[in-house]
Amino acid sequence: MIDSSQQLKKRKHTHTHRGREREADKESKSVAMVKGQEELV
Repeated sequence: MIDSSQQLKKRKHTHTHRGREREADKESKSVAMVKGQEELV
């Protein structure tokens, strides 16, 4: 039982990590867009 619960925790951790990576990717893309607009102006 303990082993299976640990695996679940690991799965949840990796899932949340992926979500955070997606958020960071969105942020970096939005920042790049703002920088590009600033360069154009």
